[in-house]
Amino acid sequence: MPSLHIVGSGETREDAEREAREAIFFTLEGVDLSTFPTGDGKPVAETCANYLQMTYLQFALRRLLQSQGRPPAVIGGNQFLYYNPYNKREHLSPDVYVGFDLAPPTTRDVWFTWEEGKAPDIVFEITSPSTQRTDVSTGPRGKLTLYARLGVHEYYVYDPQRVMFPPLRASALRQGRLEEAPLLPNGGAWSELLQAELRAVASTEWERPGTYLRVIDPTTGAPIHVGEEELQDVRLAARERIAALQQDYRVVQARATAIEEQLTESEQARMVAEQARVAADERARRAEEELERLRSGQ
Repeated sequence: MPSLHIVGSGETREDAEREAREAIFFTLEGVDLSTFPTGDGKPVAETCANYLQMTYLQFALRRLLQSQGRPPAVIGGNQFLYYNPYNKREHLSPDVYVGFDLAPPTTRDVWFTWEEGKAPDIVFEITSPSTQRTDVSTGPRGKLTLYARLGVHEYYVYDPQRVMFPPLRASALRQGRLEEAPLLPNGGAWSELLQAELRAVASTEWERPGTYLRVIDPTTGAPIHVGEEELQDVRLAARERIAALQQDYRVVQARATAIEEQLTESEQARMVAEQARVAADERARRAEEELERLRSGQ
């Protein structure tokens, strides 16, 4: 069986994808995709920190794209990515990935490059001492090499345990190779595809406090909140809403009191005026009586 054609250094990604689809279009009929495993039974991550990083990074990426008003993207992680329909052992398992311009749904149990028409556009590997060598390797089976050949445009490796230095490494696809991209002065990286910054930030609200790779909200310059941080946001918003309602109540109550006082003053003024009118009427009556008495006396 022929192997799947993947991007070489002397051709464009679009050419490679077209040739790959044409090469397997008439031969995939005999491939039973149900025999391709969707997992290997191994733990999702080696440490709790790595697991939290993988999980919350996916949530933050979804929040970012939603806030930008962009079409839904396929976001997932820790899934097999197959790139050869004739050899199920040829696969990768990116910790987190983003794929743009793909048919719904926005989740996948497994990724077949020949069905999707491409590999993910962005890949994140949450590295550890046992995987770091492969994650940053440019050797024939290194992930930098394989992801580049598959046409991944942006590749990020982050070490939440901070054994690797620097803990974040960024690479961008240039002429068929994933080349190291310069980091920002703060140690973060700018993603052209996401139009956002990725930065290591101390996160104390997470289940396991540590320094994690965060997606920075371009409008606020702060990390996009996920997990417990979102709950804190909800609680804070609720407290602020209650405080605002209490303030509104106090304002309304003050106005009601002022109106009552005005009404009381008006009532008192009316009563004083009425008493004055009665007194005036009484004085007029007496004056008339006195005048009448004087006339009678004449």
